[in-house]
This record gives sequence, C-alpha cells and structure tokens, in this order.
Amino acid sequence: MTRTEVLLFPPPVARGAVDDTSLATSLTVPRQLLSTVDLDMLAQGARPTDRIVKHGSVTIAQQRFHYFAWGDIGPPVLMVHGTGFHGYVWKPIAQGLAADHRVIAIDQRGHGDSVKPPSGYHWDVFGDDLFHILTHLRWSDVTAVGHSGGATAIVLCAAYHPGVIRRAVLIDPILIPSFAEGIAMENPMAQRARKRRMVWASRTSMFHSYRSREPFKTWREDVLWAYIEEGTRARPDGHIELKCPGTIEAQIFDNAPRSDGFAALPRVDIPVLIIRGESSPAFPEANAERAVSLLPHVELQTMSGTSHFVPMERPDAIEDLVRSFMSK
Repeated sequence: MTRTEVLLFPPPVARGAVDDTSLATSLTVPRQLLSTVDLDMLAQGARPTDRIVKHGSVTIAQQRFHYFAWGDIGPPVLMVHGTGFHGYVWKPIAQGLAADHRVIAIDQRGHGDSVKPPSGYHWDVFGDDLFHILTHLRWSDVTAVGHSGGATAIVLCAAYHPGVIRRAVLIDPILIPSFAEGIAMENPMAQRARKRRMVWASRTSMFHSYRSREPFKTWREDVLWAYIEEGTRARPDGHIELKCPGTIEAQIFDNAPRSDGFAALPRVDIPVLIIRGESSPAFPEANAERAVSLLPHVELQTMSGTSHFVPMERPDAIEDLVRSFMSK
C-alpha cells in the first residue's frame, strides 16, 4: 500500500494516553483516505500547518476524555457531537474557526477514544462531563457549539453549572419532555443501534456503503470521511471496527426520555442561537417554537434544504452563522 506523508489527518489507530499539550505534527496515512477536498486544497497552495490537529485528553475521576484541538490563539470554542459520532466530525467547521479561535471538539463518554463504562449514560451526565472538562482546562468566556444530543448536553451544562459557558449554539437539539418514572417507551433508534454493523473489511468499503444510505448520503464527502477515519479502529485481523459500541449508543437513546431538556431551558441565562434543519424530524418547528418561548436570550435560524444533520450537510454555512453570532 502506498503511503503519503501529510499534515492533514490524525492516524486512524488507537492512541495511548496523552497530556493536554500533546501535538500530532507529522502523520502518515494511506493516500486513499484523503478526501478530494483536502488534496485540492494542497494543490491550490493551502498551508498544511493550518490543518494540523492536536490530540489531548483530560482525566476526571479516573475517566479519560479525548479531544481534538485546532488553533492556538483567540477566544475558546467547545464543539460537542451528537450520539454515535465523535469530535472529528466537526473538522471542516473547526478548521475554519481555528484561524482566530482556539477550538476543541471532545469525544463524549462512550464515543471515539474517550472512556466507555458499561453503563451510566444518563443525559444529565453528559452535561456534567462538559462542566468538568471546561473546569479542568480552566477555560472561560467559552462559546459552546453542539449538535443533536451534544446540543442537549450544552443545555444541561449551562442550566445546572452556570458561568462556564458564555454563549451557546444549539444545532437541532434533542429536546423532549421527560416520561414519568415506570413508563416504558420503545425507541426505534435504540433498536437500530443494537443491530448496527460494527465491522467492515476496510474504511473504503465502509465509505462506499454509507455514501448511498441514510442519513449519510446527504453529508458532504469530507465530513463522511472524517467520521469514518476517527470513528473506526484497526483490528488485528486487518478489518476495521466502529469505536462507539452499538450497545452504548442504544443506552443513550433509551435514556433520552429520562431527562427533560425543555425544563432546563429557562435556566440557560446566556445568549443562545438555535439552528434548525428545515426537514428535521428530530427537532420539528413546534419544538423550536417552544424552545424559543422558554429561553431568556435566543434567536432562531432555520436552514433551508437541510435535515437533522445540518453540520454535516452545510458546514460552511454553520461556520458563518457561528462567527456572526459570536461577533454580536
């Protein structure tokens, strides 16, 4: 296999523990893993050093949380992915913001290279994790940008740990009223997660399979590659395996009704931008209107022609909206 020395992607292999200042400065990856977008940028004279990603981690109560980091100067931006994904799916948005911001995109518990306990995936815990991570990093005046369940984690962190987040961008957040204790609810997302295919012959075969199926077929190609590159690990038999176990993803979906995101909104006393996918079934217009009525300081943007996966479909537009919001 031909290999090419580049400064674009982190190595798609498991890493050992690294401290908060670790830096991946020279990375070797198979050339076929590079997206057309990245190769075109190099051909057009883009500076590779602008695209270096750092890898760091924080350890809290003996639990390790991995994160990706871009940029060394400017105000801090925290990016939080949705259920089943990882921090590197923010890559194109984070790289754009990194020109004048310090950006970190965490792997939430159960995802990517972060801790994966067998249980305990209640949604309130994800909000607590953000608080502890930001406190450990000693970050202040933070803009938090989250998608789906990651946006919900930001809501819970801002509501119950006031002061650590300065402003929030919530992209198609998962907001549902909690169910009474003892009421059972079958979540089709959890059922699908338990049946998810975990092992593939190669990243290339996984890419071609995902490219034509929901929800990935509407994603921009470089974002799908980013998901596959850091969402899988190499196995000893030469195959690749998803890092987020389907059983953990299913637990998270099952626990959604046990946390009332709407109830937390009035406590989020910071500027908030909500971005909704026009055709998103996860955050319909009625939910958006209710969220706007409950938040003290909020503006709403609906992205035409998008689904629940707005950051994956329109990353450049999301970067523009985030920049505009932060400038106010």
